[in-house]
Amino acid sequence: MPQQIRYDYTDGVARIVLANPPHNAMTTTMLREIHEHLDPFRDDPDLKLVVISADGEDFSAGLHPQELQPGTVVEVLTEFNTVAERLQQLMVPSLALVQGAAFGGGCELALFCDLVLAEDSARFGVTEVQIGLFAPTAAIILPQLIGRNRALEMLLTGDVITAEEATRRGLINRVVPAQRFHAEADRLIARIASHSAAALRFNHRAVDEVRLMPFEKAIRHLEDMFLNQAMISEDAREGLEAHVTGRLPRWKNR
Repeated sequence: MPQQIRYDYTDGVARIVLANPPHNAMTTTMLREIHEHLDPFRDDPDLKLVVISADGEDFSAGLHPQELQPGTVVEVLTEFNTVAERLQQLMVPSLALVQGAAFGGGCELALFCDLVLAEDSARFGVTEVQIGLFAPTAAIILPQLIGRNRALEMLLTGDVITAEEATRRGLINRVVPAQRFHAEADRLIARIASHSAAALRFNHRAVDEVRLMPFEKAIRHLEDMFLNQAMISEDAREGLEAHVTGRLPRWKNR
């Protein structure tokens, strides 16, 4: 069976491209390929960013209908949940680049990334209710992103919304016209990748680790991380010295 994703890892940026035409419907094979590429990143100190994008006109139409059958649904759901877990376990940021349809599992995959940049053609929908089902991972991530009531509206109606509306609701970060989409994506990727991998990990951890903490506990936790981990890292010393001397830093990602 041909591979259903393409993969590249260069200069700290891992790129996973969905490649299952015509609409990048998700199969057990595709999801297994994604999670097998994500697995090694949990222990990679040089990783800076994971980018998920797609070939063709659509990001992903969601799980392939043939996978939602009694003999295959357990396996495909297990693989999908594993991908969601791996994205949540990443210590560095993840970025989804979305064009066209991002429906069902395709929408959920994009929203499990930390950042979402969408072409103005993009449409988002958690559409499982239309076929008599519900979206387990969307029921987790949507309330965290947009609150319980707005999440329920999306889940209960199955409505598809534009990229502009997704931005207004706080689902995604930005919408970019099609003619500038790839250039803007490259600019954002380069901007993030210009920083130290260690600093990116600290920033990512800082947000995630205190999300559910009371303020007093959170500030103590981050104070300890800042003083006893970030400040004594090699890249913090290098960054401060480079700033003082007016030169570009030479990151060691440590």
